[in-house]
Amino acid sequence: MAGTLNNSPLRPSFFVAALVAVSFLWLAYSQGQRSVLVSNNNTPSETVQGSRLVPHSCPKPPECPVCPACHACPPPPPPHVEKPAPEPPSWYELAAAAGTDKVNFHHYENLYEQYLPRLRNQHVKFLEIGLGCGMGPGKSHKLWREYFPDIDLYFIEFEKICLEELLGNNTHMRSEATFYNGDQADPVFLEHVIQKSGGNFDVVVDDGGHTMQQQMVSFAHLFPAVKPGGVYIIEDLHTSYLPPYHGDPDAVANHTNTTMEMIKLRLDNLHPASNTPRLPSADDILRIDCFAEICAFTKATI
Repeated sequence: MAGTLNNSPLRPSFFVAALVAVSFLWLAYSQGQRSVLVSNNNTPSETVQGSRLVPHSCPKPPECPVCPACHACPPPPPPHVEKPAPEPPSWYELAAAAGTDKVNFHHYENLYEQYLPRLRNQHVKFLEIGLGCGMGPGKSHKLWREYFPDIDLYFIEFEKICLEELLGNNTHMRSEATFYNGDQADPVFLEHVIQKSGGNFDVVVDDGGHTMQQQMVSFAHLFPAVKPGGVYIIEDLHTSYLPPYHGDPDAVANHTNTTMEMIKLRLDNLHPASNTPRLPSADDILRIDCFAEICAFTKATI
């Protein structure tokens, strides 16, 4: 019979109970839908709980998954990049800080800045004639020690009292350099220095007494002690034109034997077509560079 279940007619209370059950199910579903995650692009997410918004924090990398709460994980931090080491002070900056007249009175940076940078990060065997006695001794010592991280440093100084006072007041300098007291115009003394030091210098600088004899004798004996590819530098060449140093402003006309005249002859020796008599060590000189009051002689490598 239509409208019956188990041979019993449907009662109105059945429909009421079914309606109540459906209402509860719909209420539970609606409440679940209201607990959604709301995101505003790159701002922290929030969860709707009842009528209030609760901040929701995305997990931090690397645990963060791609999720509806975040839309996307925050980008990883940029990789750590080591900053390059600062450039060391230039030769000019160190010379000026040391107070040496190489830059404060002369402008030898024009030559030194061309020749020394290639040697800076190598082991360097270095000889300088003259400690600067009378002009504040020890400034060159400070300059060379600071410019070259790995230097085997030697000095020749004529004034014994100045040398003893300098080392007496600065005992640390005895362990930082080797000092020889003597006359740079004495060939026997110079050969003694070469024997004791072993020669084979990367750089020799003549900043000694500046007389013609001192400069030329020193070059004749010490240039052969420069290693192939090394450089011999003579400072204060203006004394070639000053009579107190046995220089002559009219050296060409008077045929005066000055250091600058010797350098001119050596420039001629660089040219095979020249008829100028060849001087000792002429074949060992690769090049000669001159700036105001200073010249550099580069030793040939073959």
